[in-house]
Amino acid sequence: MKRISLIPICLLIILTGYEYDISISYGQPAIEGFDGAFFKSLEESSSIPGYGQATEEKIYEALFSDLFKEIRKPNFYLANTTEDRWFAENPYKEEEWKEWLKDLGDISIELVQELYSVNKTHSTVNWNCTTLDPVFLPEEYSLNSIQKNRDEFCLVEKGKGNVNVYTRMGQQYRSYYTVSKVAFSKDRRYALVKYSKHCAPSSDGEFFASFEFKENKWQLFGYKEL
Repeated sequence: MKRISLIPICLLIILTGYEYDISISYGQPAIEGFDGAFFKSLEESSSIPGYGQATEEKIYEALFSDLFKEIRKPNFYLANTTEDRWFAENPYKEEEWKEWLKDLGDISIELVQELYSVNKTHSTVNWNCTTLDPVFLPEEYSLNSIQKNRDEFCLVEKGKGNVNVYTRMGQQYRSYYTVSKVAFSKDRRYALVKYSKHCAPSSDGEFFASFEFKENKWQLFGYKEL
């Protein structure tokens, strides 16, 4: 069998290589037009929520995951109905909100307006949690009714609460959370939600949290305590 020399073939490739615009410089693209645009598009796509990402349950999951990030298996209570009472009692004031936006990552004022719009009424909390396990409480715990006194929802039998505060009658405090509906920006990359912590004498309050979709997940972007 005759041996076929590779030298003529290599010479042919070298002589005709210019037709393929082959670059031998390190750090340069090997193919003409390959300037990294592909990877840039991948990076941009990771900041755009895909199907099923721009939902209320994803924001609730991101919110409570951040609140309990230092607790391995958090046990917490959540009203199963969104809160709308605050929005009815605190009408939108643009000048006031412009100051608050600084703490919320300078989100757009349009996102705040959208939050007011979606919370004109309340609804069932849309969250089928997979990573956390909240205990849902009945609708009245959302405190949307002005006639309701929140104190009656705070006290439970001793040993069934989660706050080390007791009454003289031996009852224990049980803290819980309420959340509003979630507002999304037009491009679905930002979200805003209000939440409250009740029945925790030393740490309860009302808060706003903003989120940005980045690196294929929702991340806390800003925080404002009222």
